Amino acid sequence: MNTLNKKTIQALMLVIMMTTLSLAEATIEKFNADYYTQVCKKLVSCQSNHNVAETLMLMRVTSVEDCAKKLSSRDSAKAWKTSLESKNIQFNPKKITHCLASIEKLSCQTIAKRIVKPSGLKGCETVITGSIKDFKKCTSHLECSGTVSACYDTCQPPELLQCGETLGEELCDATQYCDAQNQKCFSKAKVGEKCNNFSECETGSCSEGICKDYPKVRKAGETCGREYSNVCSMGYYCGDQTNKCVAF
Repeated sequence: MNTLNKKTIQALMLVIMMTTLSLAEATIEKFNADYYTQVCKKLVSCQSNHNVAETLMLMRVTSVEDCAKKLSSRDSAKAWKTSLESKNIQFNPKKITHCLASIEKLSCQTIAKRIVKPSGLKGCETVITGSIKDFKKCTSHLECSGTVSACYDTCQPPELLQCGETLGEELCDATQYCDAQNQKCFSKAKVGEKCNNFSECETGSCSEGICKDYPKVRKAGETCGREYSNVCSMGYYCGDQTNKCVAF
């Protein structure tokens, strides 16, 4: 019994030691890379979804690696580390595994809209939490304590933000679009309702001032725009001159 207890204790100590080492290696810089890689894997897996395909096209994404690089460049690991060192955020590496696993379970509509900061994604809210309250001085969106609050010199609650600013469409939820003229989020129109452009429609298809049914994402070389969707598959965009999906 004593031998068994000794072996059990040794095994537990090994598990604790490995867990401690694993958490020690889980730096905020590594989480930045792992987080955006996982987000991009989900985006690419959803690329047949019209809204996701539009997001990838607007970002000019050509691969998972390219996507992660572009997202991380606008929300860098260095900036995350600076915020942590300034004590403007708290970092809880114990929650990383749950966060990364949760991303895979998100709907395609959600992942297309919520890629600004981890606290905006269900399952990732507690990995990094901002310490700065609304209307207080900040240096990044990550530092704001509200899950949708954003930093414009001070932390601004969503009701005071304009969707045409830095965060753009991402301030609007999956059922809304950003009106460029007054920079406010409005509910997307249903099939058969009036529209001015494709972003105003639930389906992403506006023709002759009316929202049409869901269009298919156009593939390389296919006709796009006009009566077709102007959203092309990953790595392509709708050429103005040719109305064909061409490579970036």
